[in-house]
Order: sequence, then C-alpha cells, then structure tokens
Amino acid sequence: MKYFGLLALLVFLLGCTTVNEVSVSLSVVDGSFPSAFPVDGATATFVPENDSFVSSSFQTNMDGVVFGSVPSGTYAITVSKEGYSSVVLENQDLTIDYSRQVVLEALG
Repeated sequence: MKYFGLLALLVFLLGCTTVNEVSVSLSVVDGSFPSAFPVDGATATFVPENDSFVSSSFQTNMDGVVFGSVPSGTYAITVSKEGYSSVVLENQDLTIDYSRQVVLEALG
C-alpha cells in the first residue's frame, strides 16, 4: 500500500507543468535630438496576450535600464513615464531572453 502512495505522488509530480522564465532587459531613452539620454523611473509593463499569467511591471533604474524575468510567452509591452508618449509593443515573442531599446518622445 505504501508503494501505491509513492507511485501516485510520482505520477502527480510528472504531470505538473513547469513554467519557463525568460530574462527581459529594456534600455529606455529619451528621443531628444541630438543625443538620447536614459529615462530614469519609466514603467515597463508586460501583459501576456493569452491571459494565462498575470502582468508584470518593472521600473527603469538611473541608467534607464529594466531587468527582470517573466514566464515564456507572447506579450504586449507598454513603456510609459509622465511627460512622455507611451510606447506599446504588441505581439512580442518572449520565448528566449529578450533585450531591446525603447525610445520615448517628450510631450509638448
């Protein structure tokens, strides 16, 4: 009887699905001419397009960079900061580690 319990536990554990996480890195810069500078305090929100996971948000550091990890999948990524136009990146395939630069344009 004790072997039946161990067998049931093994079958359960093998049936559990694991979620692969991918590393994400965004460099957020101001699009002002002549040179772009880092945007500190911008928010990058990753919303899964299949609603199987909750969204994740990260803040840029003083170098304008976001580091984090999210479950593998397809996402809409919104990058925003007060005083700038938001950027929305649709259908981003995050099945491998993801790195990208995002340019925000100042309002007014």
